[in-house]
Amino acid sequence: MQTPYYLATACAHHCLLMKFSLDMGLAAYLAGWRESEMLRLGPMGGAAFETHVFGNILGSFRHQAREVEIHFWRTRDGQEIDFLVEARGKVCPVEVKMGSPNPQELLNIEKIAEPNWISGKVVSLTARDNQPLAKNWELVGPWNLGF
Repeated sequence: MQTPYYLATACAHHCLLMKFSLDMGLAAYLAGWRESEMLRLGPMGGAAFETHVFGNILGSFRHQAREVEIHFWRTRDGQEIDFLVEARGKVCPVEVKMGSPNPQELLNIEKIAEPNWISGKVVSLTARDNQPLAKNWELVGPWNLGF
């Protein structure tokens, strides 16, 4: 039996399973967003993009018939990582940004990482190619997550 990630980590932070609607096309239609720019520039653009990235991560594992657990991480003082992707005993932190990410705003993974954590990914709409962004963080586009 596997221990949920939030039970296996220190009590100083919380990890909760995230529940998402994976069909952003249906969600956008039901919400009345008929133009992609309306959604991207609107108040729900960031949440919609996070949901899209979540679906891509989950789909990439399912299409390869690989097991994955996806959580998020947040401290009591509000620091967070959007996704912790756990597969094959390794945990990859993933941050999702609509615009250009600021490397100074990224958490120092070394301060919070456990031994099974690997370098993180920052998924951004502005990314052209995969490239180093900050210590232990790589900038990637949503089409090239590399899982």
